[in-house]
Amino acid sequence: VRRRAARALPAPEPHTGGALLPAFTAAEHEYAVRRALAYIAAGDIYQVNLAQRFVADRVDDAAGLFAALQRRHAMPFAA
Repeated sequence: VRRRAARALPAPEPHTGGALLPAFTAAEHEYAVRRALAYIAAGDIYQVNLAQRFVADRVDDAAGLFAALQRRHAMPFAA
């Protein structure tokens, strides 16, 4: 199915918009990871889906940006 879908769609153009900037600082991300690990250690949860939000000053082609991110960071089991 993936091969047929890939053939059916034109190749996405590379992202040419503004810079992508993380919404978390490195320290904030580290804190979030430590907090999640503490919840796991306490037995409150058994897994975490810690997401990172990025912002851009402009996006010329949202679909192209998504495709570029997907190629660079493959997630074979993503929903």
